[in-house]
Amino acid sequence: MARPLKSDEDRRDFKFRVRANMAEKTLIEQNAANAGQEPSVYLRSLGTGHKPTRNVPTPEREALLRVNAELNKVGSNLNQIARALNRRHDGGELTTVSDKDIIDTIEAVRILTRHIMGILK
Repeated sequence: MARPLKSDEDRRDFKFRVRANMAEKTLIEQNAANAGQEPSVYLRSLGTGHKPTRNVPTPEREALLRVNAELNKVGSNLNQIARALNRRHDGGELTTVSDKDIIDTIEAVRILTRHIMGILK
C-alpha cells in the first residue's frame, strides 16, 4: 500500500544547510541517538522550540519494563492456580494444583521483588 500524500502545509520541502566541525557533528549525532531520533528530527525539534522527545527508553525504564513483563507472567500463573483451585471435576470434587507450581510461583514473586528493589536502590 502506498504511503498517503501529505497536505501542502505538512510537506517538508525546505532544507537548511548547517556548518559544523567534527566535534559538533559527533555531539549532535550522539544527542540525537540518546533521544532515539535522527539528527534532522532532533535539530528540527530544537529549532522549533520543542524539547526533543525520547523515543528510546532509558536503561532504567527498559529494566522496569522487563520486570513488569515478568510480573505479568507471574500474575498469569497465579490466576491459573486460582482457577484450578476453584474448578470442580464432573464428579463434583475440586481439582488440585501441585505444591511445586505454587512454590515456583511464590519464588518467582520473591525473585522479582528483590530485582525491583535492586533497581530502585
